[in-house]
Amino acid sequence: MEIYTGEFNQIVQWNRFTVVAGARVQSGEFTTDSLLNNPPAGLAPLFNTPAAQASITEDFSRYAGYGYLTVEPIDHLWLTAGLCYDTVQYPRNFRYPPITTGQDQRHQLGPKGAVVWSPLTNVTLRGFYAQSLG
Repeated sequence: MEIYTGEFNQIVQWNRFTVVAGARVQSGEFTTDSLLNNPPAGLAPLFNTPAAQASITEDFSRYAGYGYLTVEPIDHLWLTAGLCYDTVQYPRNFRYPPITTGQDQRHQLGPKGAVVWSPLTNVTLRGFYAQSLG
């Protein structure tokens, strides 16, 4: 597997508001080899051709765009809401023999949310919610 990643983002901050927007691109390929060859002990010379053998190379790509808004309504409390659109194209079957050619594609618009509260100097509580493609 060989994958390259690039990301651009912009952060804008004013008063008690912060906006983060960006995009991420990943591209590469998966190369998979599979060999099924398990002749009985002592009979290996009779089995010169493997029972199953395959080698495939498939493309991989992932594109994401995201935006988040963080608000500090009162001192030491930050609320964040955001969305991320994600699309990924990947090899259909590269893990388990018999490996096969072909690709699958998934899309998702995933919500994000977070709460950060620092009631004391040395205490910070954090909570978040996210949906994303795995």
